[in-house]
Amino acid sequence: MAITTSYEGIKSKFNPRYWNSIEEFESFYLQQLAEKLADTNYYTNKNGEEIKISPVNHYPELKEYEVWMEGYAATGESGTASLVGKTKARNFAQACHIIMCEEKLKNIAEENKPNNNDYVTAGRWDYDPNRLSYWACKLYWSEELASKSFG
Repeated sequence: MAITTSYEGIKSKFNPRYWNSIEEFESFYLQQLAEKLADTNYYTNKNGEEIKISPVNHYPELKEYEVWMEGYAATGESGTASLVGKTKARNFAQACHIIMCEEKLKNIAEENKPNNNDYVTAGRWDYDPNRLSYWACKLYWSEELASKSFG
């Protein structure tokens, strides 16, 4: 199945508060599509030229990835971009899945310690593997990208 994306579609998602230029966002957005999608994407750029964007090979050699969570500001609380973890994976999405699962398992292990009477369970798991986000904060492969929103 082929997927189509246009410059106009990317432009409608562009937020100048977080990106230096539409070209920088366009490059990020197309790389993100290649990472996430298993299908070929046909991109029509601002000059009307169609460019084939092949999906990332999901079975390459393992590579070390950093997973960063963007900063946030909500309900009177705020935080800056933070490193969630590092792991070896075949692609960025897989690295997010590994790190987020490891974090959840650590929390469960802590909860199940017999002498841990004060531990409060986190009622739900707020990792979204489709959006690559946690508590609605997007996950990125570099501190620079994660810092574009709320530092």
